[in-house]
Amino acid sequence: MWWAGKELQRGKLLSDYVGKNDKTKIIAKLQKAGGGPPVREPIIDQESYKNMLAYYRKKEEEMKVKLLVIMIDNVRNWKRIMMIPI
Repeated sequence: MWWAGKELQRGKLLSDYVGKNDKTKIIAKLQKAGGGPPVREPIIDQESYKNMLAYYRKKEEEMKVKLLVIMIDNVRNWKRIMMIPI
């Protein structure tokens, strides 16, 4: 039996690993003896991951455009202050 990436040894109490808190909820994975740790489950599913990446790429592009507009405005203001023809 595995929990938190650790194999639970036969003969030891579960409270030796988790503690004595009665409200603690754990999910243990059963595996054949000597079979090694079970495969970890992904934190988020593939579709959610793709949507999240697309959202942040879009936000990044929007921020690049905003930064470019600010930079152009700053150059124009600087030229105006220095009285350089645009």
